[in-house]
Amino acid sequence: MGPSIDTTEQKRLNDAREAGMPWKKWGPYVSERQWGTVREDYSDDGNAWDYFTHDQARSRAYRWGEDGLGALCDDKQQLCFALALWNERDPILKERLFGLTNSEANHGEDVKEYYFYVDSTPTHSYMKYLYKYPQREYPYRDLVDTNRRRSRNEFEYELLDTGVFDEDRYFDVFVEYAKAGPEDIFVRITVHNRGPEAARLHVVPTLWFRNTWSWDADRPKPSLREAGPGVIQAAHPELGEYWLFCEGAPELLFTENESNASRLWGQPNASPYVKDAFHEYIVSGRRDAVNPAKIGTKGAAHYALEVPARGSHTVSLRLGDAALAGIKAGDAFGGTQKIFNSRIADADEFYDRIAPTSLTDDERLVHRQALAGMLWSKQFYNFDLDRWLREHRSHPLLESSRPGVRNTEWFHMINADVISMPDKWEYPWYAAWDLAFHAIALSLVDFDFAKEQLLLMLRSLAVVIGGPNQYRPETNLPIMWVGPLPMEGARVIASVGALVALALFYLVMSKTWIGLALRATAQNRVAAQTSGVDVFRLDAMAFAIGVALAGLAGALLAPVFLVYPTNGVVTTVKGFEIIVIGGLGSIPGALIGGVLLGVVESLGAAFISSPYQNAYGFILVLLVLMFRPYGLFGERGREA
Repeated sequence: MGPSIDTTEQKRLNDAREAGMPWKKWGPYVSERQWGTVREDYSDDGNAWDYFTHDQARSRAYRWGEDGLGALCDDKQQLCFALALWNERDPILKERLFGLTNSEANHGEDVKEYYFYVDSTPTHSYMKYLYKYPQREYPYRDLVDTNRRRSRNEFEYELLDTGVFDEDRYFDVFVEYAKAGPEDIFVRITVHNRGPEAARLHVVPTLWFRNTWSWDADRPKPSLREAGPGVIQAAHPELGEYWLFCEGAPELLFTENESNASRLWGQPNASPYVKDAFHEYIVSGRRDAVNPAKIGTKGAAHYALEVPARGSHTVSLRLGDAALAGIKAGDAFGGTQKIFNSRIADADEFYDRIAPTSLTDDERLVHRQALAGMLWSKQFYNFDLDRWLREHRSHPLLESSRPGVRNTEWFHMINADVISMPDKWEYPWYAAWDLAFHAIALSLVDFDFAKEQLLLMLRSLAVVIGGPNQYRPETNLPIMWVGPLPMEGARVIASVGALVALALFYLVMSKTWIGLALRATAQNRVAAQTSGVDVFRLDAMAFAIGVALAGLAGALLAPVFLVYPTNGVVTTVKGFEIIVIGGLGSIPGALIGGVLLGVVESLGAAFISSPYQNAYGFILVLLVLMFRPYGLFGERGREA
């Protein structure tokens, strides 16, 4: 058997891992629903589903994330790209998926749309998405009213039941992405009219920045501007400069990704150009809704297409970093078909290589699309619980918790990560058990990402696998309050167990002949043996006591920390530091040295930099060695 040859896509994965090439920087990391989620809930009664409604979503800037149709963004969700549509009959511009909340549906919340993840490679060098859009008016009110009337014993009332797809009067809208490079992305939007008559469709590819400036006064505001016919320039202080080229020089629209306070709350807007401006401009015909200066934080290209019966129409775009700055708009789309053909061939090669040989052709298609669905289900999940609770005036360390505010014990948890989701339309909590199963499937296509997902759920920043839904599968122990501080039950038990073990050890070492003999042998082995101490028997006893203490430590710490083969390395180093700080042979020194080491490392991580947490302990050790070489409570050794 000859040597294994990596596929082109596998080489991209290798380059991402070994050379740091950002092949996975851009991907489908935008949620399909940000409205009605726990993160966006700032209600007094904790009713997330009714607090931030779908009707508000087009006008209200999100706090923690973004949503869109067939969307793409960078891995920190700073710049987003998505599709918007209008069939000239709907009451609103279709910018996001619609669904029912708990109070509206007879079987719980549910998305009422038809969309499909058709294809994707693990680096997202090629992706394909399908959205089915009715040509008749979308039945928003009918879906809510009918489902709300039905009991739990009746079937759900689905979009297909409303008749909007009758006679095949709908559009199949395909969105494809093909990367010419890690940050050079070709976009192809193909609209198929499945109906018996020609139909008009407004296609509105939209580029926008996630709103971070409204929540942080010192956060610089990024900008979008028209840089030429059909060209949008994006500038972000952290992300850098990007360009969007739009084929055919369509009309470019600009506004701000900021809430329409006038519509939502009856308050004056800080700017006349707000988040729902494109809806007002295209659907309501308000020409003054968009910024005539062609600048903002949300921009779009407006295509009004006449799609023939059973025919199709294609729109091409290109999004890339500053390397595209010198390209002329007319030259941006040269080689588009070649790039798509090449990336589709790469995807075919990749999936042909990993598919089991026993599968039939149809089974291979199912296998491929199932994995593509897993890859499309990645989402940038942004949630700083410490800040979220402070904004709710319910941080347990700062003020009394208000009733109805969830997750008050999870103030330590911070997420700003790309996470594999069980459902991108609704994800108010961690489902670590789902994610673990995801990792099995994802390991077939991207072992590195699968491993990262498991580590993400097990890292100390998340602390508990269950996350903010208050499930604690690794311990099943409740939160306990120690004075003013909330702590996991496992940590309380570990702390109490350690103190009990320390007290017993102190009594043995200070009050029994075994302890006296051990201390004498440690200070001067020859003198102790001369005095009649059986040092070899004592060595065995000391080893047994050490093993017992190590076993106890493992039992106490396993529910709190990860268990892996090199666990002992860190604890051995910490133990050495504690002995140096406290002093050799001093039990009180060990206790106080451990407390000092923990305080110094914690304060250093909190106020200086967490990646250097372990270094702060070594600095303390060096200071102790400089000014008190035998430790804070140690004694100068005695010679025989």
